[in-house]
Amino acid sequence: MNCFINYENFEKAFSNEVDLLLQYKVLFRQWDETKYDESVLGNPVMKPKRSNGEIDWEETKLTMQDLIEWNAGYFNKRKKEAELYDEKKEIGYYTDLIDADKSIIDMFFLGEQPLLDIQYYELQARPSQKIENTECPNFHLVFDEVGTGKTVSAIYCIRDVVSEKKNEAKILVICPNNKKSEWEKDIQRQLGLYAHTVDNGDKGGFYNETLKQMYFKCNEPTIFIKDQKVIELKTELNSWNSRNSWDLIIIDEGHLCFDNYNDLKAEKAILLTATPIVVNSRTNDGILDISKVRDLTAYRDKLSRIVDNKHDASLSDLFGDSDIFTQLFREDLEIIPKKRNIIFLECERWDKRYEYLNILAEVKGGMTRLIYEQDDEFLLEGIYRKFRNDIEDYGYLIEDKAPSIDNNKYSKLVEHIQNNNNKSYIIFFNTIWPANNTFEGLIGDGNLGKGNIIIAKKFGGNKCEVYPKDNAVTPDNVLDYLQGQIELGKRVLFITTGATGGTGLNLGKFHGVINYELPFTSIELEQRFGRVDRMDNSDSQDKEMVFMLNNDANPMLRYSTLKINKTCEYMPIRNTILFHSEFIKKNIESLKNELSKCKLEADSNFMKELIEMRSKVGDNDKKLIESLEGYIIQKKSIEQFDVDIAELLSEGTKAYIDFIADKAKFECAIKVYYKIRLLNLLEPQIFNWCNLLGKKSTIYIESASFIVADDEEKYDEYYEEQNIIRSESIVIKEDKKNEGKHEYSFDFEYEAALKKYGELGNLLEDLVETSDSQTATGLFYIKDNNYIKQTVEEYRNNFNELRGDE
Repeated sequence: MNCFINYENFEKAFSNEVDLLLQYKVLFRQWDETKYDESVLGNPVMKPKRSNGEIDWEETKLTMQDLIEWNAGYFNKRKKEAELYDEKKEIGYYTDLIDADKSIIDMFFLGEQPLLDIQYYELQARPSQKIENTECPNFHLVFDEVGTGKTVSAIYCIRDVVSEKKNEAKILVICPNNKKSEWEKDIQRQLGLYAHTVDNGDKGGFYNETLKQMYFKCNEPTIFIKDQKVIELKTELNSWNSRNSWDLIIIDEGHLCFDNYNDLKAEKAILLTATPIVVNSRTNDGILDISKVRDLTAYRDKLSRIVDNKHDASLSDLFGDSDIFTQLFREDLEIIPKKRNIIFLECERWDKRYEYLNILAEVKGGMTRLIYEQDDEFLLEGIYRKFRNDIEDYGYLIEDKAPSIDNNKYSKLVEHIQNNNNKSYIIFFNTIWPANNTFEGLIGDGNLGKGNIIIAKKFGGNKCEVYPKDNAVTPDNVLDYLQGQIELGKRVLFITTGATGGTGLNLGKFHGVINYELPFTSIELEQRFGRVDRMDNSDSQDKEMVFMLNNDANPMLRYSTLKINKTCEYMPIRNTILFHSEFIKKNIESLKNELSKCKLEADSNFMKELIEMRSKVGDNDKKLIESLEGYIIQKKSIEQFDVDIAELLSEGTKAYIDFIADKAKFECAIKVYYKIRLLNLLEPQIFNWCNLLGKKSTIYIESASFIVADDEEKYDEYYEEQNIIRSESIVIKEDKKNEGKHEYSFDFEYEAALKKYGELGNLLEDLVETSDSQTATGLFYIKDNNYIKQTVEEYRNNFNELRGDE
């Protein structure tokens, strides 16, 4: 046991040496509740030396106050003492020289690289133990759940490589742009080491053996931090130089920019992500279609290529144990997750929004409709500005000026903020426009007391603003600033997007998250909540998970929480919200609300007549009739139909045209068309809920879900262009053949639709009873075509239990 690796080992080795333990608590940055008053500040400190295989101690001229001042910034932040220490005396890195040619690591740790400010969990060291074990692959996949400390597992790997290679160690960290500064700070805080962050303008040729001294002192290991790029990496950072590879490469959020890692070369490699399963999807006539799944085998093959060690071990799913991956949950570390106070805020919405949403769906597709459905002002922005030309080209007339409306959803947000005036919130959006709009609204809102409140926004890497303005705040330090303001008693409202603030950030000082706009996946909901539910956040307070919902239907609520099936065929995920009884009731109510709009008349004389007359259309005229019907559905008119229909038509066709040309009749037919179309869209959603809640459906529904990484380009937020909706984590492609448009026809299977409507209604009534028995805990996965919900303990008992050294 090396006592200088971590404080836990040191404490075991010197459990009876009170003064030494007090000294090394400071050096290991383990402050806890220890008091450092005048009675100990002047005490001399001891330094170790090896003698005949044993450790002896000798007194130095340094005092306890010197040690604290070397760590003043960390000490002041953690202890919050009345007498704070001068941070100007702080030592930046443990490799800085403090005595002739010796650093803190040399003098007090005998050259051994320590772990600082880390509570040691053996399971977190498992990845490092595996890649050090010659009988295991020299790469490892870390799929721990959100907030469980994947970065700490990587820190252990860095420590072990530095301990072996010392100043010869060469390490590369690749991460999202918004996490570069966090990695730099973590390496400094938890290892006491300097890491060089590669600027976007830096030349790749700078990074080689001969120019190491540009960034590192001779006694420092080389650690570079590089952001993930949207194009193939073209720099010499792929390997250390033309002859040698990196000693260690760490790829954080490795599901992103996956194709950029093909040319990386390393002796060892670690990939971190909580969401490895990636499903590229497209919509066809509003139906989500899975086209390609990036499964776990792709990660195994990618890392095998990086370390040049082909490994054929099976990796079909994450159920059980393996030498090449680790998936931890909080309970594995005996950490109790924060209790979630789930709150549903129901909002009145603009009464004409459906009319505009239907137009948007016709012109731009169903996914665009989902995005713009979540905020009324955003919808008007899309209709009257962004998509005006497309809509008018489609044949609709748009007024010159958008109507003036009350945004009741924003008003409900302000009401909740006012009613909880001692709480700080992260307010999540999908898209920048409504996020900016809300930020400006909150700044100018007279209902919010401004004296004790900080309002901030951050999108992407460099878009940041704080009110009241503080020139010292930058995109790099804004998150630390906001957390510090909360500690000082200020109230903070932080507006961000899932792409910017949804992954990897520790914001545990906030009281909760508000989902103003819902994301496309339930796992992103978990990631959002993971910002405030942190394993290193010592307070025991509950955390709020607030949903801003419509008072009628909530299609995005259903979409974001149910489109998880494919992921759960490969791995268990925590999905608390999916098993919250009130949440289930909201979804079922939403489905019932939308199903009620599909009600069809059992004995409709009009439908009998329409079906009969349409059946007499001549075979040679059917394509023409379908074109005519499509024109009527889209234009709500027949007068401008520009195809000559006067010649060579059968008598049955002419009779049908005369029938459908009557405005009252074609308007009635259009209503039926939309009812049946909605009915068909609702059917798979209702069957999925049947499966989810244990009610087996008689119709097989293929898993239609996705967590999608965009491998070609990286965008900070969602946007729509050429029928592709993109974000950093999602890409949804409209079918190229249909280009977002639908095939329209009055070729109704009316009796089948009537039967389907009745069956679906009965299923929903049955689901209301079932929802009462659901609880808001546990893991969720699919095994042997069954939906399974278990506690982590039950899950571990079902499969091989995880052990650190097995």
